[in-house]
Amino acid sequence: MRSARLSGWFWLERISGIAERLWNRASGRTKTSLAFTEANLHPGDEGDEIADRVKTLSLEIYSRGREHAAQKGIIVADTKFEFGTIDGELLLIDECLTPDSSRFWPKDEYVVGQSPPSFDKQFVRDYLETLDWDKTPPAPRLPKDVIEKTSAKYLEAFRRLTGHELVNA
Repeated sequence: MRSARLSGWFWLERISGIAERLWNRASGRTKTSLAFTEANLHPGDEGDEIADRVKTLSLEIYSRGREHAAQKGIIVADTKFEFGTIDGELLLIDECLTPDSSRFWPKDEYVVGQSPPSFDKQFVRDYLETLDWDKTPPAPRLPKDVIEKTSAKYLEAFRRLTGHELVNA
């Protein structure tokens, strides 16, 4: 079995307020293991039908997710989709439109040129940037308050997007 991980990212321009959809290739890293190949495909490459299909599907999934989120008061500022192929069949192979794969901003708090509060892992990234850590494993342990605040952000995104509450077990 051979699969390729293909990503499409979308960005909402924070500085200018441009809210148009953009598709661009993922970072240029490649990882190979026994059953998994991580690769970046570029729409428009000679004869690359798979890359063009990834772009089409990414834009369609993003558009639907963005529209749903907008109705719930959330801006999907960016997101990533991962696709794979098994025996030539293109598959969506990972989560999509979640706080781990996207940046969600509250629409009512968005101001052009400012970094808005978010319902995603940006809170953890911001915390880690305050530490004297060289970003090599192992990562520092997160304090309880950072974990709790991150969890609350994810739960709020879930509540807003679905209209349901998750009950802690």
